[in-house]
Amino acid sequence: MFAQQRFVRGLAFYEAHEFQSALTELRASVALFDSPNTRLYLARCLRELGRVDEAVPHYEWTITAAADRAEREPRYAATRDAARRELALVEPQVGRLTITITPSEPPAGAHLRVGPREVPIATLGAALVVLPGTVEVALEAPGFETARGSARIAPGQQASLALTLAPQPVSHPPQETPRRAGGSGLIAPGIVLLGLGAVGAAGFIAFGILDANLYQSSVMRCAPTTVCPNSEIGTIDTGRNYQILANVGLGVGIGGIAVGTVLLIVGAATGAARPAVTVQRNGVELGVRF
Repeated sequence: MFAQQRFVRGLAFYEAHEFQSALTELRASVALFDSPNTRLYLARCLRELGRVDEAVPHYEWTITAAADRAEREPRYAATRDAARRELALVEPQVGRLTITITPSEPPAGAHLRVGPREVPIATLGAALVVLPGTVEVALEAPGFETARGSARIAPGQQASLALTLAPQPVSHPPQETPRRAGGSGLIAPGIVLLGLGAVGAAGFIAFGILDANLYQSSVMRCAPTTVCPNSEIGTIDTGRNYQILANVGLGVGIGGIAVGTVLLIVGAATGAARPAVTVQRNGVELGVRF
């Protein structure tokens, strides 16, 4: 009953040339009860809307269903014959495309798009009716790369297209680049050398001041004569020692601060460097050995 009502409304829209509205009503009628007469008008609406590639399958279904029913109900013979005549007129306007895939069985959840519309996945391997021109095809499936292809089809021509579904590459989380084992080992020596350099600089200042004070006092005591008395020899030796210690402090200060800074900067990038410190009588030699 409801299917008949939707068919009557669809027929009225069709006769008024309101084909889109007629298409909506006729599809609703077919969903309730599939009838050859309803399918015939459905094909006619699609034809009038320029969608002849969609109209052809409805004509073909109508011919088969009406021929079967005509054996019991002769009135369907007219529907069958009308569908045959109209199909003969529109069929030269379309082409047919057969799509095959590898693997041969489509995965669960696959979707097939031919041109602007999605078609049932069950049509794989069958001759699909398409409009002439370049037909773009896309097959999507969970876990696979989208398979794409195209075919150039002329009116009345048949063509085939083979697609291959390739599994999506497995993505791995980015791995942290391992740090060189010796890199972090340079940080501690760098800090130690900076501290040693600070101590050396402080020693240079302290012993330099002591040496300067002894020198001034010796000058004042030796000023009356050109040769200092024997009593000033111990003071002179002490001053000389202070001078050596000041020089050592200067060398340690400069070398420690310089090498320590370098080790801190390159500590994360080098694993083979190590500090080398040599104390000599007249100074200190600092460096980095590899």
